[in-house]
Amino acid sequence: MIRNIVAYPLPRGWPHLAHETAALLSRREFQGCGALDTAHAGFVPPRDDAALCEAIAGRYLFCHQHEEKILPASVVNEYVEIKCEEIEQQQGYKLGRKQRTMVKEEVVTELLPQAFTKKRRTLAWINSERGWLIIEATSTKRAEDVLEDMRHALDTVPAGLLSTEVNPARAMLRWLADQEAPDRFTIDSDCELVSFAEDEGVVRYTNWDLAGEDIQHQISIGRAPTLLGLTFDDRVSFIMTNRLELKRILLLDIVTAGQEEADDAIAKFDADFTLVAAEIEGVLEALVDELGGLAKKGDPDLVDMGNGGAEPGRSTGDLRREVRSAFEKLAEGVAAHGGSMTISTGDDQVIVGVGNDLDPLYHDAKRIVIEQGRPSISLVQRHLRIGYNRAARLIEQMETDGLVSAMRADGTREVLAA
Repeated sequence: MIRNIVAYPLPRGWPHLAHETAALLSRREFQGCGALDTAHAGFVPPRDDAALCEAIAGRYLFCHQHEEKILPASVVNEYVEIKCEEIEQQQGYKLGRKQRTMVKEEVVTELLPQAFTKKRRTLAWINSERGWLIIEATSTKRAEDVLEDMRHALDTVPAGLLSTEVNPARAMLRWLADQEAPDRFTIDSDCELVSFAEDEGVVRYTNWDLAGEDIQHQISIGRAPTLLGLTFDDRVSFIMTNRLELKRILLLDIVTAGQEEADDAIAKFDADFTLVAAEIEGVLEALVDELGGLAKKGDPDLVDMGNGGAEPGRSTGDLRREVRSAFEKLAEGVAAHGGSMTISTGDDQVIVGVGNDLDPLYHDAKRIVIEQGRPSISLVQRHLRIGYNRAARLIEQMETDGLVSAMRADGTREVLAA
C-alpha cells in the first residue's frame, strides 16, 4: 500500500481536530488544471466517501494530488517548425532566436487546452501522539512539495527534516564494516556504495551477500553506503537511505498472515493503512533510537544559561565545546589529586569521567570487546543494552586507555590489548 516514505518529526499534540484540519486543507483543495495551466496541485480525499482529512486509528490521514499537462517536446517542436516555416515563407527571411521563442510560447498556449494530463496522488498522515508527519514519497523533494502546500493551507507546520545525533551514513558504514546490524535489525542483500573521490562512480549490489570480502574491499578503498537494505524484527524489510528515507517497504508474512478480511473496500483500506502505518512508525522510532535519538537543536542544560542561547558571534557548537573543555579541565584537576568524578547529562549520557566514577559499565564493555576481539559500538550496545551514544563513548574511552586503535578510514578499529 505504501512503499516509500519521508518522515518529519512533529511536536506532540497536533492543535487541530480532524474536521478542523480538513477545513484548513480546503484552502488548498485540488481544483484541476485550467485550460492554460501546465500543472496544479492541492488536497483531495484520501479514499472514497472521505473528508479531506480522515481520523483513522489515532492518525490523521490526508492526500495531496498533483496534476501535470503532458506536452511532449517532440510534438511541440514539430508544431514550432511548421509555424516558423509558414512565417518565413510569408516574410521572406529566417526567424531569429527571439522570434522562434515567441512562436514556441504561442504553440504551447494553443496546445495546452488539448493536452492529456497525468495525476500523482501522495498519501500523508499525522500521528499526534507519537509526533510524526509521514509522507508517502520517493524523495525529499516530492515530500517538500506536499509540505509546502500544507504550510500554505495551515499557515504553519512545525516540521523539520528528520535528523539524528549519529549520522545515518556513518552508522550504515559501521554496520557493514562490522558485518552486524544493531539489535532487532538484520542486514539484507541490497546496498549502494559511493566514493567521494572524483570519477569513482557508484557500486550497486542487489541480492548480494553483503558479508562477503567484496564489500569489505569496497569500504577499505573509501566507498561508503548511501543505501542499505535492512529488516526490522523479521516484520518489515526496507531500504534505508543516508537521509533516513525509507524505500521499498514490504510487510513480511508474519505481519500480514493474521489480518482478517474486511467487509468492504473502505474498511479494507482503513485496516491496511492502520497496519502499514503502525509498522512504519515502529521502524522509524527504532532507527532513531539506534542513531542516538533526534538531533538536539541545543542543550539548555549546557548552553542556554538563562541568557536566551548563544551570544552574538558565537554558535551553540562553540559554547558546547567551551563547556566540555571546562569540564575536562575540571576532571583533570580532580584526577591529579587522586579523586574521581563523572559528569553526565540529564539523560544519563556521560560527558566526562575520571577515577573510580568512570561509566559503571566500562569494565563490562572492555571485557566484551577483548573476549570478542572486536571493538564494535554495535557489539557493546547489543550486549549491554545501552544507547548508541553511550556505547560510542565507552569505545572512545578504550581508545584513550590504549586498549583499541583509533578508527581507520573504513570505520573499523583493532583490539590492541588482551
